[in-house]
Amino acid sequence: MFGDKGPGPDEGGGISGGGGGESTPAPAGPRVSEELIWKARAEEAEKKLADVTERVKTLERELGEARSAAEAADQRRQIDLCAGSCGAIDPETVSVLAERAIAGMDEPDVRGAIEGLRRTKPFLFVRRAGAGRAGARASAMSASVEALGGEGLEELAEDARASGDRRVLLRYLRERRGA
Repeated sequence: MFGDKGPGPDEGGGISGGGGGESTPAPAGPRVSEELIWKARAEEAEKKLADVTERVKTLERELGEARSAAEAADQRRQIDLCAGSCGAIDPETVSVLAERAIAGMDEPDVRGAIEGLRRTKPFLFVRRAGAGRAGARASAMSASVEALGGEGLEELAEDARASGDRRVLLRYLRERRGA
């Protein structure tokens, strides 16, 4: 075995074997080094466990950040789609204002935020009601109006009074002037 001199007790040279000498007990050296080896292994395993635990925490944090970024990108996409479908004249401004409105909500509602902007800031949106009336077509960029019938002028005046929208008033004044 480990440094034994002579045969062990099971091999016929033990105390009762009558071989003339007593066997020496196994030295304590290998057992101590075995304990040191296991202790070193345990310390190494604990260190690896701490490293892996730290890595898992880092990955979970990065995953949370990635999820937040994906949710924010999805929300921006929804805002842009909704702003476009609602006839936003300046989608960037509508997006910023909608994001601010959504940030104050307990449960994000993109459609509700955009509709709230339409009510509170109608000048950011193209007015749909007057777009198809009596052959009138308005461009939000040029503010030009194609020819309206005599009845269209009265409708534009009524729309300008009812909405308070500057663009509608300007369109009415241009049409009245004959532009």
